[in-house]
Amino acid sequence: MGKKVVIRKQIRDAIHEMSNEQCDNECRSIWQQITEDPAFKRANTVLLYWSLNNEVSTHQFIEEWSQQKTILLPVVNGDDLDLKVFERTSLMKTGAYGILEPQGTLWTDYDAIDLCIVPGVAFDKEGNRMGHGKGYYDRLLCKIKGAKYGICYSTQLVESIPTDPWDEKMTKVIYPKK
Repeated sequence: MGKKVVIRKQIRDAIHEMSNEQCDNECRSIWQQITEDPAFKRANTVLLYWSLNNEVSTHQFIEEWSQQKTILLPVVNGDDLDLKVFERTSLMKTGAYGILEPQGTLWTDYDAIDLCIVPGVAFDKEGNRMGHGKGYYDRLLCKIKGAKYGICYSTQLVESIPTDPWDEKMTKVIYPKK
């Protein structure tokens, strides 16, 4: 088994072991750090993601900040991610991988994206990100000049991630502070 496969399994198991209370506390710490971050405060357009059960929860944050900033969410289109503006949850439909996706206007102005906040299976403190291995985010993030923040639970922070030349490095990795 490759090193990435082993890390993915270890992380999946570790997240599964987390209590709801631990997940909630870690999410609060992450979102507090983001709202206090100068890049977020300055940002007009923010790329986020609609979280799944094993990811740092974004739903409440998106609902709250969509009134003040343009929030973009990814929509799976074949092997790529398109971006659409989040308007409200009731206008979203289930897309690929069972993820709710906005149905609104396609966003193509990548230069206008000030900040990307993305999930990953694992991160290291050097800003390396490991996803599920399909390359969706790497193909998207290479088009964006804005800051790229990875967010993760404490159990998703590892010593070192094996990287490939096409892997997009994060500007910053935000994880719960102890």
